[in-house]
Amino acid sequence: MIRNFNDHASNERTFLAWVRTATTIVGFGLAAGRLGGAVPPLWTEATLFAAGVLLVLVAFLRMVWLRRRIER
Repeated sequence: MIRNFNDHASNERTFLAWVRTATTIVGFGLAAGRLGGAVPPLWTEATLFAAGVLLVLVAFLRMVWLRRRIER
């Protein structure tokens, strides 16, 4: 049996929610760029893509930090 299983499962669910949010942000950026007109603004796509990548990175670091706190 895993110690603090509920806490670990909650931590993982939260991480996956952050990843879903980041995927949505990236997808929205790509869709907005494609639907924006003849010449889509590249900065919109790049900004939303960077925001999605940054969000996944922050979520991963938060998950690892909380995993260590749970184990203490």
